[in-house]
Amino acid sequence: MEYHLNKPGQTRSGRSPDRARCGSVGRPATAPQLIEKIHYGHIYLSPHLDDAVLSCGGRIWQQARAGEPVLVVTVFAGAPENGASLSAFARQLHARWETPSGAVERRREEDRAALAILGADGVYWDYPECIYRRGVDARFLYDSEDSLWGPVDPGEGDLANTLARQIERLPVGAGRALYGPLGVGGHVDHQIVRRALASARLSSGVVYYEDYPYAAQDEAVREAVGETLEDEPVRWRAERVALSEEAMRAKVAAIAQYRSQLSTFWTSETEMESAIRAFAVQAGGGRPAERYWRARVGPAGQPCGDRGDGRQAGSQDLRRALGTTGRGPGLRCRPAGLGRRRAGPDPHRDPHVSSQ
Repeated sequence: MEYHLNKPGQTRSGRSPDRARCGSVGRPATAPQLIEKIHYGHIYLSPHLDDAVLSCGGRIWQQARAGEPVLVVTVFAGAPENGASLSAFARQLHARWETPSGAVERRREEDRAALAILGADGVYWDYPECIYRRGVDARFLYDSEDSLWGPVDPGEGDLANTLARQIERLPVGAGRALYGPLGVGGHVDHQIVRRALASARLSSGVVYYEDYPYAAQDEAVREAVGETLEDEPVRWRAERVALSEEAMRAKVAAIAQYRSQLSTFWTSETEMESAIRAFAVQAGGGRPAERYWRARVGPAGQPCGDRGDGRQAGSQDLRRALGTTGRGPGLRCRPAGLGRRRAGPDPHRDPHVSSQ
């Protein structure tokens, strides 16, 4: 497990994105320094080395700018064992990323640079992402594009529970907020993290973020918020977090640090920035914003999405929250269906948030 602190007095002081991205690479820290001694008001769970920044970069920057310490915990940030063979699919991805060797370390370096721009600290857990994982029979569990968006392999049934126990050890409690992926798009690693959040015994609730870029397709968001676990109804409330122009610039600058990943979704940084800005306006209903979801399981017998006033939060409520339906700007990926999951209760309010 690796811990990463930004250099004191740099990005947390509210410097501009352009100044922050020059030479602010952070320094290693021990677990007591990072977890026990720093009172993080906001902890983000990121399935991969880019998800939290892609989805929540603007909000993270605004929180850090306001002097609120932010920690990003990347779950699947582990590297394959030295000398371990890779599947043909993983080798193909490494070639696309232009990282024939040391792919995970390069991606960690990119993430450190991105978090430095936003003013957040980082923790990297050692679980390898799905393209590196094998079953007990040594076969690769996810060895094709389609397998990334399918069901979680039955051989990984205990992984979500293992992660849940580790999530429970995070310093989440009164006055702190935990953010996790809604699972939009159905990537298996995102599914696993959401399931872990659903089963973790937490003293406070979870704020769910829309997994970008998959959330650019409103139908994928509808699918994610329409899911339940064990047929228990869920009440959802969408919230928009307005983003300033400074926050947008910081978010774009941070995303640009993931150079190995940009070609997965866009043809250039210019196209990336256009897509990020267009999606922010889409999410904000005409003004730049990020959208989050809060949920709680309803009483037994109430239909999924019951609003507590005898009416269901159905398609019209989702349309009001999501706005226009369709394929979002600049997206070149294919989300798929999601597993069935459950969310937790409401955490404390964010001053930048507007409810829908």
